[in-house]
Amino acid sequence: MKTVLLYTFLMVLKLGSSYLGDPKSKNTKVEVNTSTLNQESLDFYQKGKIFFENKDYPTAILNLNKAIALDDKYVDAYDLLTDIYILQSEFLMAKFNANKSAELLPEGFKSNLNLGRIFESIRDFPTALTYYSKCTRLHPENPTGYYLTAKMNFVSNDFEKSLINALIAEKYYKKNKDIGILDAQYLIGMSYHGMNDTKRAKKYLIKAVDGGLQLPDEIRMTYGL
Repeated sequence: MKTVLLYTFLMVLKLGSSYLGDPKSKNTKVEVNTSTLNQESLDFYQKGKIFFENKDYPTAILNLNKAIALDDKYVDAYDLLTDIYILQSEFLMAKFNANKSAELLPEGFKSNLNLGRIFESIRDFPTALTYYSKCTRLHPENPTGYYLTAKMNFVSNDFEKSLINALIAEKYYKKNKDIGILDAQYLIGMSYHGMNDTKRAKKYLIKAVDGGLQLPDEIRMTYGL
């Protein structure tokens, strides 16, 4: 029963609301401009972003590639292309663009985050963990890196590490007044459950529920929520 519940917990994990957000760390080191000084390239990027937001991905890709053709060091354009290809499950193209971004900005949050997302999507969890952990080292005040690191710890049944990272994520989500705190609290509850600490598990699951997070029936029934 416990194994089934843990699998259910994992399958319903949500991504924190800052999952695609920019790092908030004051320690962020920037080696190159993530945007462009080429106005025409910028115009194509902005058009691509609009098409992306309207879910017209082919046209968005066309415009973003035009932006890169005019400025092949346009980090933001590579990052947005990566987002699109991940959404379309085109992971080879996603990896190509994420690697281009990482080459230009090795300490960038978004490129390392995206590489983690790619490897998580193809279920290479150890490699995903490597990139998510790198996000926490490079941007120690951004909660998303800790949350996703905790998620990969949980996949590996390393509940103690999952708990530690999820608690750090909760702290920074709270500091930033970010709704992602609910996902962190949910994962904290799951980590305690994995450690057979049902009292603390229920405490954090109640916090998530009280915040408006919808839990699956199996979890609510198990903890009487």
